Amino acid sequence: MQSFDFANWALGVVAVLIGAGVIGLWRLSYMVAQLQVTVSNWTKVFEDRFVVATDISREHEKRIGVAEKNVAVHQIIIDRFLPGKEGDE
Repeated sequence: MQSFDFANWALGVVAVLIGAGVIGLWRLSYMVAQLQVTVSNWTKVFEDRFVVATDISREHEKRIGVAEKNVAVHQIIIDRFLPGKEGDE
């Protein structure tokens, strides 16, 4: 039976701590990689939704522009062919 040797005991503790640190760093690296994938997926989803919303907004602006032109044309026709109908009585 060997006597208690502090140097061997300390070396064993240090080896266990280094091993735990290496495993901890490996696990942290893995978790960061998973987080990057998740954020990348979310970014893609929100970019796609933003593009769709932008396209819808542009289409609505285009429709509003056409409607405003139609109103202006109708107002010109009313002014030209129906004089006195605007309250000029």
